[in-house]
Amino acid sequence: IMGRNGKGYKVSELSSNINKHASIVQQQSGCEGQFSLFNTLQLAHKTLTGMPSYASREVLLIAGSLTSVDPRPIQEIITSMVEGNIRVSVIGLSASVQIFNRVAAATGGSYHVMLDEQHLQELLRFHCTPPTATPTMEPTLVKMGFPPHTSTGALAVCQCHVDEREKCELSTTGFTCPTCKSRYCEVPVECRLCSLTLVCAPHLARSYHHLFPLHLFKEVEMGMGEGRCTGCEGELTAGDGAVSYQCGECLKLFCYTCDLFIHDMLHHCPGCEGS
Repeated sequence: IMGRNGKGYKVSELSSNINKHASIVQQQSGCEGQFSLFNTLQLAHKTLTGMPSYASREVLLIAGSLTSVDPRPIQEIITSMVEGNIRVSVIGLSASVQIFNRVAAATGGSYHVMLDEQHLQELLRFHCTPPTATPTMEPTLVKMGFPPHTSTGALAVCQCHVDEREKCELSTTGFTCPTCKSRYCEVPVECRLCSLTLVCAPHLARSYHHLFPLHLFKEVEMGMGEGRCTGCEGELTAGDGAVSYQCGECLKLFCYTCDLFIHDMLHHCPGCEGS
Protein backbone atom coordinates (compact mmCIF):
# COMPACT_ATOMS: atom_id res chain seq x y z
CA ILE A 1 0.00 0.00 0.00
CA MET A 2 1.34 3.44 -0.96
CA GLY A 3 0.12 6.73 0.43
CA ARG A 4 0.23 9.65 -1.99
CA ASN A 5 -1.93 12.58 -3.08
CA GLY A 6 -3.92 12.30 0.14
CA LYS A 7 -5.07 8.73 -0.55
CA GLY A 8 -3.97 5.15 -0.03
CA TYR A 9 -3.38 2.91 -3.04
CA LYS A 10 -3.03 -0.87 -3.01
CA VAL A 11 -0.26 -1.67 -5.48
CA SER A 12 0.20 -5.36 -4.57
CA GLU A 13 -2.08 -7.99 -3.08
CA LEU A 14 -1.15 -9.83 0.12
CA SER A 15 1.24 -12.63 -0.78
CA SER A 16 4.35 -14.41 0.48
CA ASN A 17 6.00 -14.01 -2.93
CA ILE A 18 8.88 -11.63 -2.20
CA ASN A 19 9.98 -11.28 -5.81
CA LYS A 20 6.49 -10.23 -6.91
CA HIS A 21 6.30 -7.47 -4.30
CA ALA A 22 9.80 -6.18 -5.15
CA SER A 23 9.04 -6.11 -8.87
CA ILE A 24 5.79 -4.15 -8.39
CA VAL A 25 7.39 -1.64 -6.02
CA GLN A 26 10.24 -0.99 -8.46
CA GLN A 27 7.70 -0.15 -11.16
CA GLN A 28 6.08 2.59 -9.05
CA SER A 29 6.86 6.21 -9.84
CA GLY A 30 7.29 7.02 -6.15
CA CYS A 31 5.29 8.93 -3.57
CA GLU A 32 4.02 12.39 -4.39
CA GLY A 33 1.61 14.96 -3.06
CA GLN A 34 0.32 15.10 0.51
CA PHE A 35 0.33 12.08 2.80
CA SER A 36 -2.81 10.94 4.65
CA LEU A 37 -2.17 8.61 7.56
CA PHE A 38 -5.90 8.09 8.08
CA ASN A 39 -6.63 6.96 4.51
CA THR A 40 -3.55 4.75 4.33
CA LEU A 41 -4.33 2.94 7.60
CA GLN A 42 -7.99 2.70 6.66
CA LEU A 43 -7.07 0.75 3.51
CA ALA A 44 -4.71 -1.45 5.53
CA HIS A 45 -7.48 -2.09 8.07
CA LYS A 46 -9.90 -3.07 5.31
CA THR A 47 -7.32 -5.46 3.87
CA LEU A 48 -6.44 -7.17 7.16
CA THR A 49 -9.93 -7.40 8.66
CA GLY A 50 -10.72 -10.56 6.74
CA MET A 51 -7.60 -12.40 7.88
CA PRO A 52 -8.23 -15.66 9.81
CA SER A 53 -7.92 -15.73 13.59
CA TYR A 54 -4.67 -17.71 13.55
CA ALA A 55 -2.87 -15.03 11.52
CA SER A 56 -1.03 -12.08 13.03
CA ARG A 57 -2.23 -8.71 11.78
CA GLU A 58 0.58 -6.24 11.39
CA VAL A 59 1.25 -3.02 9.50
CA LEU A 60 4.75 -1.68 8.93
CA LEU A 61 4.62 1.96 7.83
CA ILE A 62 7.76 3.48 6.28
CA ALA A 63 7.08 7.20 6.32
CA GLY A 64 9.11 10.10 5.00
CA SER A 65 6.45 12.75 5.49
CA LEU A 66 6.43 15.10 8.48
CA THR A 67 2.73 15.92 8.13
CA SER A 68 -0.55 14.10 7.61
CA VAL A 69 -3.65 15.55 5.95
CA ASP A 70 -6.60 13.52 7.22
CA PRO A 71 -10.33 13.78 6.40
CA ARG A 72 -11.41 12.73 9.91
CA PRO A 73 -9.89 12.60 13.43
CA ILE A 74 -7.00 10.14 13.57
CA GLN A 75 -8.37 8.66 16.80
CA GLU A 76 -11.13 6.96 14.79
CA ILE A 77 -8.71 4.81 12.81
CA ILE A 78 -6.59 4.17 15.92
CA THR A 79 -9.67 2.78 17.66
CA SER A 80 -10.47 0.61 14.66
CA MET A 81 -6.94 -0.77 14.62
CA VAL A 82 -7.06 -1.61 18.31
CA GLU A 83 -10.47 -3.29 18.00
CA GLY A 84 -9.25 -5.28 14.99
CA ASN A 85 -6.13 -6.42 16.90
CA ILE A 86 -3.88 -4.85 14.27
CA ARG A 87 -0.42 -3.75 15.35
CA VAL A 88 1.08 -0.72 13.60
CA SER A 89 4.84 -0.12 13.62
CA VAL A 90 6.46 2.92 11.99
CA ILE A 91 9.93 3.60 10.62
CA GLY A 92 10.53 7.32 10.07
CA LEU A 93 12.90 8.43 7.32
CA SER A 94 13.29 12.06 8.38
CA ALA A 95 12.43 13.20 11.90
CA SER A 96 10.29 12.15 14.83
CA VAL A 97 6.56 12.81 14.35
CA GLN A 98 4.26 12.74 17.37
CA ILE A 99 1.24 11.26 15.58
CA PHE A 100 3.29 8.26 14.34
CA ASN A 101 4.50 7.61 17.88
CA ARG A 102 0.95 7.85 19.14
CA VAL A 103 -0.40 5.31 16.64
CA ALA A 104 2.41 2.84 17.33
CA ALA A 105 2.04 3.10 21.11
CA ALA A 106 -1.74 2.70 21.03
CA THR A 107 -1.65 -0.43 18.83
CA GLY A 108 1.28 -2.12 20.58
CA GLY A 109 3.77 -1.46 17.80
CA SER A 110 7.12 0.31 17.75
CA TYR A 111 8.32 3.61 16.34
CA HIS A 112 11.89 4.27 15.24
CA VAL A 113 13.57 7.00 13.23
CA MET A 114 16.45 5.88 11.03
CA LEU A 115 19.90 7.35 11.62
CA ASP A 116 21.59 6.19 8.44
CA GLU A 117 21.28 3.55 5.73
CA GLN A 118 22.79 0.81 7.86
CA HIS A 119 20.41 1.62 10.72
CA LEU A 120 17.47 1.42 8.30
CA GLN A 121 18.55 -2.06 7.21
CA GLU A 122 18.76 -3.14 10.86
CA LEU A 123 15.26 -1.83 11.54
CA LEU A 124 13.85 -3.66 8.51
CA ARG A 125 15.53 -6.91 9.56
CA PHE A 126 14.09 -6.46 13.04
CA HIS A 127 10.56 -6.33 11.63
CA CYS A 128 11.16 -9.37 9.38
CA THR A 129 10.99 -11.66 12.41
CA PRO A 130 7.32 -12.54 13.06
CA PRO A 131 5.99 -12.19 16.62
CA THR A 132 5.62 -15.17 18.90
CA ALA A 133 2.23 -16.82 19.26
CA THR A 134 -0.04 -15.42 21.96
CA PRO A 135 -2.61 -17.30 24.07
CA THR A 136 -5.39 -15.33 22.35
CA MET A 137 -4.54 -16.80 18.93
CA GLU A 138 -7.00 -19.56 18.07
CA PRO A 139 -5.29 -22.74 16.78
CA THR A 140 -6.71 -23.83 13.44
CA LEU A 141 -5.88 -26.61 11.02
CA VAL A 142 -4.78 -25.23 7.65
CA LYS A 143 -4.71 -27.44 4.58
CA MET A 144 -1.40 -27.15 2.74
CA GLY A 145 0.28 -28.91 -0.14
CA PHE A 146 3.94 -29.80 -0.61
CA PRO A 147 4.58 -29.56 -4.35
CA PRO A 148 7.53 -31.56 -5.73
CA HIS A 149 10.00 -29.81 -8.01
CA THR A 150 9.74 -31.84 -11.20
CA SER A 151 11.13 -31.73 -14.69
CA THR A 152 9.04 -32.84 -17.66
CA GLY A 153 9.74 -33.09 -21.33
CA ALA A 154 6.84 -30.81 -22.25
CA LEU A 155 7.10 -27.01 -22.26
CA ALA A 156 4.51 -25.16 -20.21
CA VAL A 157 3.78 -21.73 -18.72
CA CYS A 158 3.76 -21.42 -14.93
CA GLN A 159 0.64 -20.04 -13.29
CA CYS A 160 2.73 -17.35 -11.55
CA HIS A 161 3.29 -15.37 -14.75
CA VAL A 162 0.49 -16.55 -16.99
CA ASP A 163 -1.00 -13.02 -16.98
CA GLU A 164 2.33 -11.22 -17.40
CA ARG A 165 3.33 -11.18 -21.04
CA GLU A 166 6.80 -9.76 -20.44
CA LYS A 167 7.75 -12.49 -17.95
CA CYS A 168 5.73 -15.29 -19.49
CA GLU A 169 8.31 -17.92 -20.45
CA LEU A 170 8.03 -21.58 -21.33
CA SER A 171 9.83 -24.01 -19.04
CA THR A 172 10.14 -27.73 -18.45
CA THR A 173 10.69 -27.46 -14.67
CA GLY A 174 8.67 -26.13 -11.77
CA PHE A 175 6.66 -26.96 -8.66
CA THR A 176 3.57 -29.07 -9.39
CA CYS A 177 0.44 -28.66 -7.27
CA PRO A 178 -0.44 -32.08 -5.81
CA THR A 179 -4.16 -31.43 -6.23
CA CYS A 180 -4.70 -29.88 -9.66
CA LYS A 181 -1.22 -30.43 -11.18
CA SER A 182 -0.74 -26.72 -11.98
CA ARG A 183 2.86 -25.61 -12.34
CA TYR A 184 4.52 -22.78 -10.42
CA CYS A 185 8.05 -21.46 -10.68
CA GLU A 186 8.41 -20.72 -6.97
CA VAL A 187 6.78 -21.27 -3.59
CA PRO A 188 5.19 -20.36 -1.19
CA VAL A 189 2.14 -19.42 -3.21
CA GLU A 190 -1.60 -20.00 -3.23
CA CYS A 191 -2.71 -22.14 -6.14
CA ARG A 192 -4.79 -20.05 -8.52
CA LEU A 193 -6.94 -23.00 -9.57
CA CYS A 194 -7.70 -24.95 -6.38
CA SER A 195 -6.72 -22.29 -3.76
CA LEU A 196 -4.40 -24.75 -1.98
CA THR A 197 -1.51 -23.14 -0.10
CA LEU A 198 1.71 -24.52 -1.56
CA VAL A 199 4.78 -24.51 0.70
CA CYS A 200 8.04 -26.33 1.31
CA ALA A 201 8.96 -28.03 4.58
CA PRO A 202 11.67 -25.42 5.44
CA HIS A 203 9.02 -22.66 5.25
CA LEU A 204 6.91 -24.38 7.93
CA ALA A 205 9.99 -25.06 10.05
CA ARG A 206 10.99 -21.37 10.04
CA SER A 207 7.44 -20.32 10.91
CA TYR A 208 7.35 -22.75 13.82
CA HIS A 209 10.68 -21.49 15.18
CA HIS A 210 9.41 -17.92 15.22
CA LEU A 211 5.99 -18.70 16.65
CA PHE A 212 7.27 -21.03 19.37
CA PRO A 213 10.86 -19.99 20.14
CA LEU A 214 13.10 -22.18 22.26
CA HIS A 215 13.23 -21.05 25.89
CA LEU A 216 16.49 -19.57 27.17
CA PHE A 217 18.84 -21.86 29.07
CA LYS A 218 19.74 -21.05 32.66
CA GLU A 219 23.32 -20.21 33.63
CA VAL A 220 24.74 -22.72 36.10
CA GLU A 221 28.00 -22.32 37.99
CA MET A 222 30.35 -25.22 37.38
CA GLY A 223 32.09 -27.16 40.12
CA MET A 224 35.08 -29.46 39.78
CA GLY A 225 34.67 -32.46 37.51
CA GLU A 226 31.09 -31.85 36.36
CA GLY A 227 30.87 -33.72 33.07
CA ARG A 228 30.75 -32.82 29.42
CA CYS A 229 28.64 -30.70 27.09
CA THR A 230 25.58 -32.55 25.78
CA GLY A 231 25.98 -30.91 22.38
CA CYS A 232 29.66 -31.19 21.38
CA GLU A 233 30.65 -33.62 24.16
CA GLY A 234 33.52 -31.33 25.07
CA GLU A 235 34.65 -31.08 28.65
CA LEU A 236 32.95 -28.25 30.49
CA THR A 237 35.32 -25.72 32.05
CA ALA A 238 35.36 -25.88 35.85
CA GLY A 239 36.61 -23.36 38.37
CA ASP A 240 35.78 -19.97 39.83
CA GLY A 241 33.38 -18.00 37.59
CA ALA A 242 32.97 -20.83 35.08
CA VAL A 243 29.37 -21.35 33.94
CA SER A 244 27.46 -23.73 31.71
CA TYR A 245 23.95 -23.50 30.34
CA GLN A 246 21.18 -25.83 31.47
CA CYS A 247 17.93 -26.63 29.70
CA GLY A 248 14.96 -26.17 32.01
CA GLU A 249 13.14 -29.21 30.56
CA CYS A 250 15.72 -32.01 30.29
CA LEU A 251 18.28 -30.46 32.71
CA LYS A 252 21.13 -31.20 30.28
CA LEU A 253 24.22 -28.96 30.33
CA PHE A 254 25.70 -27.15 27.32
CA CYS A 255 28.77 -25.01 26.70
CA TYR A 256 28.56 -21.38 25.58
CA THR A 257 29.20 -22.18 21.89
CA CYS A 258 26.54 -24.88 21.76
CA ASP A 259 24.07 -22.62 23.56
CA LEU A 260 24.50 -19.99 20.83
CA PHE A 261 24.22 -22.56 18.06
CA ILE A 262 21.09 -24.14 19.54
CA HIS A 263 19.22 -20.83 19.90
CA ASP A 264 20.45 -19.14 16.70
CA MET A 265 20.52 -22.07 14.26
CA LEU A 266 19.08 -25.33 15.60
CA HIS A 267 16.03 -23.90 17.44
CA HIS A 268 15.43 -27.06 19.51
CA CYS A 269 17.19 -28.73 22.41
CA PRO A 270 19.20 -31.87 21.51
CA GLY A 271 18.79 -33.14 25.08
CA CYS A 272 15.00 -32.96 24.89
CA GLU A 273 14.98 -34.58 21.45
CA GLY A 274 17.25 -37.39 22.63
CA SER A 275 15.12 -38.19 25.62
